[in-house]
Amino acid sequence: MTLESATAKKDVIKLMFVLDVTGSMGDELSYLQTELADVIKRVAKDTNTRIDLAFLFYRDDGDDEKMSYVEFSTVNDETNLNKQLKYLKAQSANGGGDMPEAVDEALEIAVTANWGEENATRLIFHVLDAPPHSEEKNKTRFEKAVKVAAAKGIRICPILCSGANELCEYLVRQEAI
Repeated sequence: MTLESATAKKDVIKLMFVLDVTGSMGDELSYLQTELADVIKRVAKDTNTRIDLAFLFYRDDGDDEKMSYVEFSTVNDETNLNKQLKYLKAQSANGGGDMPEAVDEALEIAVTANWGEENATRLIFHVLDAPPHSEEKNKTRFEKAVKVAAAKGIRICPILCSGANELCEYLVRQEAI
């Protein structure tokens, strides 16, 4: 069988970490800053696959810095890797103060970022401990972001942290599906 319109995936992984960095995520952020740096260094060094890495850090309405994004950069290059890791290390957990966070807005920014046109593996690791706000606009934005991710071939891999409630668990399952 010959598929004339199919294109093979390139040896490229587009990887974005979307991280809740509100005050309740302090312990998790500290752990992630250490562990992610180690894993990314080892994988970038020991693979023939190009790895493009981006970070999106989010908090909540009313916080001084609600969203902080650094676009994709190829981390197989040591200079780019060091810049990305420096950005990760510079983050601190603060703000928030209530259970819902700006999850829907963060996902919207993440899925509408410039993922490029090449046929690559696209992954978002979403690390969080709180659901989005429950107003209708937030629900709609969350649902649309998840659908856009699916349409673009972006696989969302949620990682739920301590303190999350059942609603948050339900929503991250929806993200993953």
